[in-house]
Amino acid sequence: MPWVKIPVIGYEMGTQYGGWITLGLFLVIFILGFIGDRGNVLSGMRLYGIIFLSLVAAVMGIWNIVDLDGLVVTVEYGLYLMTLTAVVIPLVAFIVGKGKTAGVSKRSDDYSYDAEVEKQGSPD
Repeated sequence: MPWVKIPVIGYEMGTQYGGWITLGLFLVIFILGFIGDRGNVLSGMRLYGIIFLSLVAAVMGIWNIVDLDGLVVTVEYGLYLMTLTAVVIPLVAFIVGKGKTAGVSKRSDDYSYDAEVEKQGSPD
């Protein structure tokens, strides 16, 4: 997605302004979010790693917005979208890390009805 629009030249993609770094950060965030047992609460080093890496990407996005704003270029939606995503990820990770599960619930009472039917036996 375009990060800036330069008069006469046109749109420049994020790869010209540190986009490969933020792409790498988001890739690591994605991997951290999906490794391990997704039925458990997101916590520990995975949670803190996701929050830290997304905050680094957010700071890079804000830095680029502030740095490029006074120049002849126009900041475009790709940079704003990347920065917004990097700000929202820690909020979502914190909410998920505080007790919500990312996967299927594994409660022990899910099969209580089946156990009662087996105890009573099948009707003749």
